[in-house]
Amino acid sequence: MSRWRERLLLELSRTSLIDEGELDAAAKALCETMAQGLEVERASLWMLEASGEAMRCIHLFDTREGGHQRFPGLLLEAHTYPRYFAALHAARSIVANDAVCHPDTAEFAHGYLDVFGIGALLDGPVRQHGRMVGILCAEHRGGPRKWTRGERSFAASLCDLYGRALTAADRREYRNRLEALNLTLEARVQERGAELQAALDRLD
Repeated sequence: MSRWRERLLLELSRTSLIDEGELDAAAKALCETMAQGLEVERASLWMLEASGEAMRCIHLFDTREGGHQRFPGLLLEAHTYPRYFAALHAARSIVANDAVCHPDTAEFAHGYLDVFGIGALLDGPVRQHGRMVGILCAEHRGGPRKWTRGERSFAASLCDLYGRALTAADRREYRNRLEALNLTLEARVQERGAELQAALDRLD
């Protein structure tokens, strides 16, 4: 991997967005960093629905379409793209140098690749606790493109960073719930103590 890509990863990994679990801001930063590091106009983050039968785009960065778009309304369903979903559930990267002809992405040739002018795709799985929960996707406009080993490694590192952010968000949510529970218990103890004191006062 080139040094400037390593610098991009280092800068992003050092921000509080990742380890504080700021998911919206992390998604925005990851998509823009992917576009910058891979020199593509379009990068997106997709999360798997609970059923495992669909993926929803939660953030899209597209320089031609005004930059960042949160929840742009794009949905992929397994029954429409079975080969692609089968590849995803194998939890491996999809390296489509020629997206129109690649067996895992050819299903997108009409209605997606042609609409957005995409010739090559590099999709990396986002994992949390060892399970694939989404993908980070780089989309090259134009003809085919051969993704280098360094580019694939860069994309994989970005996927790992978002997995780390997801885990941090879970930890923060657990911590907040625990704090709320402790406050509730403390309030109940104080209330019960006041009731007991009132009962003792009446006995006097």
